[in-house]
Amino acid sequence: MTEEEALARIPFGPTEEQTIVGAAVWMRRMAAFQIWFGAWLAIMMVWAIGTLLTGSQLAGGIGFALGTATWALYLLWGGYILLLVAKHLDLVAKTDEADQVFLAVSFDNLKQYFMLEAGFGVLALLSSALLFIRAF
Repeated sequence: MTEEEALARIPFGPTEEQTIVGAAVWMRRMAAFQIWFGAWLAIMMVWAIGTLLTGSQLAGGIGFALGTATWALYLLWGGYILLLVAKHLDLVAKTDEADQVFLAVSFDNLKQYFMLEAGFGVLALLSSALLFIRAF
């Protein structure tokens, strides 16, 4: 084993490995939840657009379709990122190669997820403020 290979591996104990595997399991569950609801919202968006194109009245109109599309994108994208995090956490716990690289990639993906959360949080805050302003 070269020095570089030895430095790439992090010697986790059994308890630490179980904690990492548990985190990966919960990330996968959250990803499944987000992807499932994102797909459901995407179907609702297609239904809303179809309703608008046929000339039927839809409560909320185009705003409903755009809002649904936005949330569907957020959920699908976030779910995909969480799947990547879970995959790399599994690699950290279950393999003895490049643990530092896999952990760094996991943290980078988590950073992307939290940036996505913050971005959509700001978007939700702005849209709520616009609705509040329009009400008065």
